[in-house]
Amino acid sequence: MSSAIFSFLGWSFLPDFCTGKLQEFWYNFTYRAGSPKPQPGTPLWVKHRRRIYFGVIVVYLLYTLYEADWNIRRAGDFYSDLGVLQDVGEKELNSRFRRMYVAIKFKKLC
Repeated sequence: MSSAIFSFLGWSFLPDFCTGKLQEFWYNFTYRAGSPKPQPGTPLWVKHRRRIYFGVIVVYLLYTLYEADWNIRRAGDFYSDLGVLQDVGEKELNSRFRRMYVAIKFKKLC
């Protein structure tokens, strides 16, 4: 639950915040001292903001996908939980599942 809240807050807050900071950094890096920087609301400023915002969204989306993939890989797979190889037959797989199910039910009863 808290992960979903952090994800929602991240997607609603971070892209705008990062875009503003990156745009400020970009203008400080590319425009010389004394040169006029594009003012907020001008077409050039809006164009830069849109491009930076798109880049921030793509990077954050890639990070989110990487994090989800890492969590899935860390969780393991059902074959290892059952203690069988992945090329096991259906009969053996069902047998192992039933044994595990009975063991879990027995633990709950005790």
